[in-house]
Amino acid sequence: DRIALWYKHAMKSTDTTEALGNPTTNREILNLWFNSKFFHSDAKKREKLESIHQMVGKEASLFQLYIAIVQCASHINSLYVVMHRV
Repeated sequence: DRIALWYKHAMKSTDTTEALGNPTTNREILNLWFNSKFFHSDAKKREKLESIHQMVGKEASLFQLYIAIVQCASHINSLYVVMHRV
């Protein structure tokens, strides 16, 4: 339960973009980058991502993406450790 709580908190975090005046959750950043640039070419999501880039800059958006991946992967790894012991 605690790991799930930490994971949900990490996905709701807006630290990077909030400090730059356009709070966007890690969940949204992951969704936009993955579905407009990396794995799919969703035009509406690409427009939304470009809009965020106009507000905070591409570097800040990319930095938040990296932070989101690291935080979420850490919590997923913690879940694996617990489940492996069970």
